[in-house]
Amino acid sequence: MNELSSLGLIDSHAHIQGSEYASEVEAVVKRAQEAGVERIIVVGGAGELSSNEAAVSLAESHPALYATVGMHPHDAKDVGEQAIEKLKKLTARAKVIAVGEAGLDFYYNHSPQEVQRTVFARFIRMAGPALGLTDSGSGFYADSWTYEPKQRRSRSGRPGCSALEQCWPSAAMACC
Repeated sequence: MNELSSLGLIDSHAHIQGSEYASEVEAVVKRAQEAGVERIIVVGGAGELSSNEAAVSLAESHPALYATVGMHPHDAKDVGEQAIEKLKKLTARAKVIAVGEAGLDFYYNHSPQEVQRTVFARFIRMAGPALGLTDSGSGFYADSWTYEPKQRRSRSGRPGCSALEQCWPSAAMACC
């Protein structure tokens, strides 16, 4: 038994649903488990909306995998009502445990900042009810290169929101 396995390690941000991993998923999961990783969260929403469906399908195919659904802030400009409805439907699937990728990226600004804020707020509001939580939901968000004060961002959702924050060092320093 691997010494690390007793820690219950979770890889909280894996993009292994793409075609480039199709023939390797079992080997990737096996190597992760041998290294003490018990669960892998396959993160949807990187690039195209279809990455969410792929993340959920992959999670449903393996007991150690779970999924998130959302859209990266770079692609917030592409998130309309149809996309929101598709994502809401996906959150009902048993292996979906969070909403995300989601967040703010004000360094690259591939999507306008106000659009990013609007989509992020919708994802936060969607997370709780969609995942059957009474007050708030779980959320993953890519927070890279965001220079807004941390408290302002974290209070944009409901109190008690559970989130995993991915933050690049320069953004973290700017938030202090």
